[in-house]
Amino acid sequence: MLSINIIEHALDRMKERGISEFEVRKTIKKGKLSVAKYGRIKYTMTFCVTNAEKKKLYSKKTVVVIVEKIKDRIDVISVLAKFS
Repeated sequence: MLSINIIEHALDRMKERGISEFEVRKTIKKGKLSVAKYGRIKYTMTFCVTNAEKKKLYSKKTVVVIVEKIKDRIDVISVLAKFS
């Protein structure tokens, strides 16, 4: 498995959007893979919402992770969350 490097921008987005490092890593390992802009890769995975406050409004959180593969590592460029 390639090493996963989460860049500063992605860390900031994770904090803003309530996405854990565990969710990012699991999405990369087991999520649906598709092509993103600029030759990047997009992984998508849906999780059950566990946060009590958010659970009142939403039951699912879809995590989208945008990455670039560079030689022997994966750089996480950005992370998004969609609640439903």
